[in-house]
Amino acid sequence: MRYTLLVLLLVGLVGCSTNVTEIKVISFDVFGALMNLDKSLIRNIHNIVGDYITDSQVEALADEWAEHYGNTFWQYNSIIKNPAVKPADPNLFRLMLETGLHHILKKMNISEKIPRELQAKLHQCWGDLIPWENTGETLKFIHSLKNKDGSRRFKLSILSNGDRETLVNASKIFKTQFGFEFDYILGFSDAGIFKPEPNFYKVVEDQGYKKEEVLHVAGSQFDAIGSKSYGYKSAWNFGDRSEYVNLLGQKQFDIDFYLKDLSDLKKLLV
Repeated sequence: MRYTLLVLLLVGLVGCSTNVTEIKVISFDVFGALMNLDKSLIRNIHNIVGDYITDSQVEALADEWAEHYGNTFWQYNSIIKNPAVKPADPNLFRLMLETGLHHILKKMNISEKIPRELQAKLHQCWGDLIPWENTGETLKFIHSLKNKDGSRRFKLSILSNGDRETLVNASKIFKTQFGFEFDYILGFSDAGIFKPEPNFYKVVEDQGYKKEEVLHVAGSQFDAIGSKSYGYKSAWNFGDRSEYVNLLGQKQFDIDFYLKDLSDLKKLLV
């Protein structure tokens, strides 16, 4: 069903070339491409409620919560696109996480074990994340690249499902540990819809760029094909070419670049 929905979403959108010399801005997914979400959630949940539930329950809660996120935003998109629905609450991402958390705690029969004030703190887990290995160093290197006139060669953007507060908090580690900041932090609060809807990717173009000037680094196949189908160049971090399924059966929708990890961007851009 999900494959069918994605095909319907992307029909009629255009692809783009793979000329990296055109690139002026590189956008990144947070929860897959930049950050180790599973490891982060386990650490954060343990730090907040580890005194009240077992280690195995901590891991199960992290797994179920991440899976709920991955499965739910599709359903929200179908509601948001209804013409009768007013513009979505910019904090819908957080509300979605909180609703999912409440359901999972009940399902696991641990809701009564965890104090309410600590349950309310758990949503903070998504804004305190651990970058994948090589990520910070690679982004700092790309941030430092210069044009002949001394200007920065690439602008860097977060482009991820998430409310503004969560994404801003998640990005802070790159300033504190690696000494640089993203030029743009874009997400659901800006787009009013979740990936892989075309209007989500449009928010980078809206910053004053042409489609061929944007490279999006995705953390999943759906994000990669979504950005590619909108017209951006597309890279899949940790992507395996053998696992890619061209759902539309057209070569123009093939992902441009497969990265073993983010450090492969150095070879691509230099």
